[in-house]
Amino acid sequence: MAGEEDAVFRKALGRALRYLAFRPRSESEVRHHLLNRFPQEAVASVLAHLREQALLDDRAFARMWVQSRLDHKPKSAALLAREMAGHGVPRDAIQEALAEADDEAAAAQVARQYLKRLPTSDRRESYRKSWDHLRRRGFSASVIRSTLSRLEQEAQEGAAPEGETNDSL
Repeated sequence: MAGEEDAVFRKALGRALRYLAFRPRSESEVRHHLLNRFPQEAVASVLAHLREQALLDDRAFARMWVQSRLDHKPKSAALLAREMAGHGVPRDAIQEALAEADDEAAAAQVARQYLKRLPTSDRRESYRKSWDHLRRRGFSASVIRSTLSRLEQEAQEGAAPEGETNDSL
């Protein structure tokens, strides 16, 4: 019987390691993936082993998730929290990972990138489209309002000379 349990453990561990090889995962994701094929006892043993080997750490996963999103596709802290909760990350790990997230800076980054590729020169339309884009990224109305006001003020202070275009509102 012990040999059978050991074989099941090794198979479950191999499957977990292959699953983790594609990208970091939360403990909940790995548990769900393994429970489809292996008994609860084997899954619990594999998860404990992975935690001991520091291959499974929800706090590290949450920090990586936030950093990756902020670097590549900035979103609001609230939207990032919902995404991580959907991956089964515990609330305390989410709060810790989001402790240094700055919605104002992220919104400004998103708005600047969006405005650079926005073809319109109509100020009102640019404002509306930027607002909608930032809302889809999960930013609150107050953050959007202050971000767009700040970008508009920056555009007025650094107004482009005649004949040149300005990417801001």
